[in-house]
Amino acid sequence: MTPPRRRSCACIVAALLAPGLEVGARKFVRKAAWRTSGWCPFGIALHRTPTGPDSLPFASWPLYLEWMPPGVYYAMLTARTDTLSPSVWVKPRVDSTQTAALDDSIRATAFRQPPGLRRLTRVRLIHPRGYRPTEAMRDLAAEHVFELGRGDDWLVEFTFNQGVARRTRVLRPDLPIVVHY
Repeated sequence: MTPPRRRSCACIVAALLAPGLEVGARKFVRKAAWRTSGWCPFGIALHRTPTGPDSLPFASWPLYLEWMPPGVYYAMLTARTDTLSPSVWVKPRVDSTQTAALDDSIRATAFRQPPGLRRLTRVRLIHPRGYRPTEAMRDLAAEHVFELGRGDDWLVEFTFNQGVARRTRVLRPDLPIVVHY
């Protein structure tokens, strides 16, 4: 029996693509092909504290998506022309009326974690030796949002609960991810 043919990311993205987002879609396809393209497969979503300032200390550009409430957008820290860096964005701060417009099932799924993985306490992003982190990446590392390190390839290490269980899951070669808990 022949296994079903898998659709490529390019086909899926093209089917879902809204007009005007073609450049972003091509970038997504190359990031998804990280094994052969060398592009960073990771995205880093940051959130604002409820009482923090509205302005960001980094250059950013707004990304509005069709499904988002009016006036709500992602603040993208990765330059549009940057093809090597991880995608880094700041999630919008939404008020109670806008929260209702967001999909509760997606939010609930995003925060569901296996038993024992309660608190993310460390994120370490390993980048290839030839990559030069952007100013925003260096500043975020200096603020201890995540750590930066050099290696042979892209890799991210997540540590939950300060690694007190002294267990590690390596997801390579399928994904360049290591989880400590």
